[in-house]
Amino acid sequence: MLKSIRKASMFLTMAAIFSAMSFGSVVYAASDTYMNFAELNANEVYGVDYKIESKDNRSPVAIIAIHGGGIEVGTSQLAKATSDLGSYNYYAFIGMMKTGNSILHITSDNFDEKTARDLVAKSRLTVSLHGCTGTDKVTYLGGLDTSLGKQIQKSLTAAGFIVKPAPADMAGANIKNIANANLSGKGVQLEMTRGLRDSFLSTTSTPSSSLAKYSAALNKGIKAYTATLK
Repeated sequence: MLKSIRKASMFLTMAAIFSAMSFGSVVYAASDTYMNFAELNANEVYGVDYKIESKDNRSPVAIIAIHGGGIEVGTSQLAKATSDLGSYNYYAFIGMMKTGNSILHITSDNFDEKTARDLVAKSRLTVSLHGCTGTDKVTYLGGLDTSLGKQIQKSLTAAGFIVKPAPADMAGANIKNIANANLSGKGVQLEMTRGLRDSFLSTTSTPSSSLAKYSAALNKGIKAYTATLK
């Protein structure tokens, strides 16, 4: 009962403080309910409201989806599919609530869940998968690792996907961003529109041929880049 009252209060507060900043067909939320994982964990129930999936494959590459499940639909499924293809390190924070998973969103700069941070910290390269609004099927490319980013863009474009530079609000350029918290101090952040992510799922959870095509292209780009490293 108390949890229901608390969540109702949160939704009212969020409605009052959220503002929309637009960039074309993309819209950004102005604030999160929780500023860090400790706050979230103190108020939400593991295994009921959210869960964490991770696998350390001892790879130099980490594929992460910190807003998976119902938070940013399609991102965790893509992370898992890509990790399986390349045997990469994998992490997903998965929202499991029937509705209102957006309250589980912690911005990348503040996302400090220990399993995620530890896995990224031991990886040389990071690809962080996110979702944004927009009906066009577009991927916005950001992050500080521009070399890996260019190779991923080349591979995705060759596979028929549209890739554009990320606008400032989701560029993933902050050094505190979890994508950039790896051994090299720089990572790639991919922001995919809802239109693109909806094409990834045959139902709310079943991967589609579009997801398989995207994950194959993403894996190809990563492999092409890692082949150049000593």
